[in-house]
Amino acid sequence: MVGDPGRSFAFVALETPGEKMCRFAARYLELGFDVIPLAPGSKVAYPGLLPVVDGKPSWRPLVGNAHASAATVSRLPANPGINIGIFVGQGRVVADIDRHVPLPLLREFLRLGAPVVATKRGVHVYLSGSSPTRSTAFGHIRGAGSYVVAPPSIHESGTEYTWLQRPATCPPPPVDDFLAVMERQGHILAPEASPTEGQSVVNGSAAGGSVVNMGSLLPHSVPSSWHAGLDGLGLDDLAEWDSRKFFVDAFVTLLGIPCSEIGRSFCCVLPGHEERHPSASLWPDAKGRVVYHDWHAQGTMLEYLTLAEVYAASVTRVVRKLPGPTLGCWKVRLLIALGFIQPTAVRLPSLPSNPSPAERKVHDGLKLLVQCRWLRNPGQPVPFGHHFAAEWCGLSERHAGLAIQRLMEHGVIQRVPTPPGGGRVNFYLPGELA
Repeated sequence: MVGDPGRSFAFVALETPGEKMCRFAARYLELGFDVIPLAPGSKVAYPGLLPVVDGKPSWRPLVGNAHASAATVSRLPANPGINIGIFVGQGRVVADIDRHVPLPLLREFLRLGAPVVATKRGVHVYLSGSSPTRSTAFGHIRGAGSYVVAPPSIHESGTEYTWLQRPATCPPPPVDDFLAVMERQGHILAPEASPTEGQSVVNGSAAGGSVVNMGSLLPHSVPSSWHAGLDGLGLDDLAEWDSRKFFVDAFVTLLGIPCSEIGRSFCCVLPGHEERHPSASLWPDAKGRVVYHDWHAQGTMLEYLTLAEVYAASVTRVVRKLPGPTLGCWKVRLLIALGFIQPTAVRLPSLPSNPSPAERKVHDGLKLLVQCRWLRNPGQPVPFGHHFAAEWCGLSERHAGLAIQRLMEHGVIQRVPTPPGGGRVNFYLPGELA
């Protein structure tokens, strides 16, 4: 990670929440940030800790005033639950992306050297430059006169703001470099939409197989034995990952679940279950594997979901039990997204000129599916029916079907005979391999 992990941002045992907040805030002051106290579980300034100007609380005396900021920070331990924010401006801006960011795009932000914070819905990317606060297709660019919530503040949902890449003493990358990344890859961060048209692949690996190695972002240690190839590995073996703490820790970070503690309640992260009160928890099954307990679904087949089913729901926006082969694909995709295994190298012919967003998603989605399945069955055709393709790629069935037909016409993919036992599902190979 960028920055100094040994100072102030590191875990300290036996400290109160107020002391932890004070420690982070003091480090921000050392790095030249201006800090503002915020109300508990809120993004609103907390009047009780603000300087008084003309008889009214005001945050303005804190901007550029190290002494006033330090005095405010020193009072944080006596005010448990207080959040903190960081002012922007004075050569610093923050890109506030208000939706889940696909991992390939997050990787680009980290490669820039930008400090990045995971928020409830997306990320804050710290940049250098000047810009007024303005709305964008992905959220906001926050400039002079504004502030953002900073770690370790707690969102009203219970989610903790967390550094994915910590601030360093050197300036963050220019805002123009960030905008150039968005221009190149912003198509995978489409505005949130219904599943019927252009829905983005969120909260996981975007179709395409290029992934962030979450081992560089998360506080877990991956045993070398788990890096073995998956040739011949069955569903029973894949399920064993769910009994390993390092895997569960990585999973909860990816999904935005605040902790991996068994039995501790949190706000449900499943689509359609957004709320402010805890309604889910992690729980061990009869074999000691961690499952997701959805309190909304008590007494139904959806009450307990595997971690791969939760991940699939975060991508497809549909909560359902998955049959064995489909569950296996989603589990391998999750392992690739977390960086625990490397996808098989696969080359597809180039897309036709001026491809539609749906054609691009189906192209990348089929490539990712081939990468997943060839880990166990190298060179074999892969099933890619319209319904599965729609969920896997984040499209409607109609758009997925049209895109598949167009890619076949241009030789990007090739339909091949259905193997014995393949049912009615269409099977495909990359065009150059057919």
